[in-house]
Amino acid sequence: MKQSYDIIIIGAGLIGTSFALSLQNKGLKIALLETHLPNFDKSTEADTRPLSLAYSSQVILNTLGIWSELADLATPIKEVHVSEQKRFGTIHFQAKEEHVKALGYVVPFDALRRVLYQRVAQQAGVTFVPIQALKHIQNSAVGTAVTIDTVEGEKTLGADLLIGADGTHSTTRQLLGIDVTKTDSDEVALTATLERSQPHQQLAYERFTSSGILALLPLRNPNQYRLVWTLQRTLADTVATWSNEKFAAFVHDSFHHRLDDIRVLERGQQFPLLMQLAREHICPGAVLLGNAAHTIYPLAAQGFNLGLRDAVTLSDVLLDAKTNGENWADMETLSRYQKWRRQDQHWITRLTNDISQLFELHVPLLGSLRSVGLLATDLLPPIKHRLAKRFMGMSGRLPRLARGITL
Repeated sequence: MKQSYDIIIIGAGLIGTSFALSLQNKGLKIALLETHLPNFDKSTEADTRPLSLAYSSQVILNTLGIWSELADLATPIKEVHVSEQKRFGTIHFQAKEEHVKALGYVVPFDALRRVLYQRVAQQAGVTFVPIQALKHIQNSAVGTAVTIDTVEGEKTLGADLLIGADGTHSTTRQLLGIDVTKTDSDEVALTATLERSQPHQQLAYERFTSSGILALLPLRNPNQYRLVWTLQRTLADTVATWSNEKFAAFVHDSFHHRLDDIRVLERGQQFPLLMQLAREHICPGAVLLGNAAHTIYPLAAQGFNLGLRDAVTLSDVLLDAKTNGENWADMETLSRYQKWRRQDQHWITRLTNDISQLFELHVPLLGSLRSVGLLATDLLPPIKHRLAKRFMGMSGRLPRLARGITL
């Protein structure tokens, strides 16, 4: 089969563009297929949702050469305070204890999307292809063909390798015949922007309560936080009827008066939560990345960070295979990527699922054990250090881009 491209990427979102950028200046011919290509020239309202970046993600973006365009918009997270309501145990992570400038950063979603998209568009050999639908995939280790609908009619594109980065409801995954496992949940996430008279001092909170899990991210405005509250849908419907004053009072009480004089600036919508894992991430000639591979709860803000580590690890493996004259689309090569990423993926997906379920159990003795565990972790530096490195994305074998080494 005559190949039109080296790589076809389905989905030009954060993960698809990150993967494309990780292969910059390698002389590759890459097509990014997308049904909704962004138009940053139009006067549309920007998506200012804050996105929490792990420390490793900042290192990766810096190594890719785009952090300088985001740094002025980023809020460093210098400390993270994890606790449970009505229990004495806490974990307090500090950047200085980990010998880094920040444990992570908060950036506006749209700013990151814009920088990634525009930088990829500047790369020689990269083509953005607007499509109306993805129709058919014929994949193999010696070449993959993708049939698409466009405004000009049906077309078929060929490539050595196909990347499915088209989100939770991935058409790529469906056409490849890859099943998923889902964890049914009656939970949703509520968001709100909060403000205090005192500066947040770049401190983030994660608070476990009988009414759900509340996370507070410091924003660029030194007095503002972004709240993400994970809770049961029935309770969320009740909360929707609360006044802003009652909402603020609940947050105040939940954090045991740590957040005095807090007020609500804006309340967001409900977002249904889903844990969905593809049974396979690889098959001959194709790889799933990002939410197409694993959609996880927003606990500890791990979703994008996990997907980014996957993407740059895959580029590491592929470029090594290319250098060694190997077929980068066969299962032997792709299995090296899967083996490399398995432990990190397993740890993060188990973490987000198990924490959510653990704190839903209202068992007195179990609650005491959780508090003892939190306190013990905080008092034992080696354990806390290992846990911090996990959350920072700096645990285990790291790809070169996460170590500050260009490809």
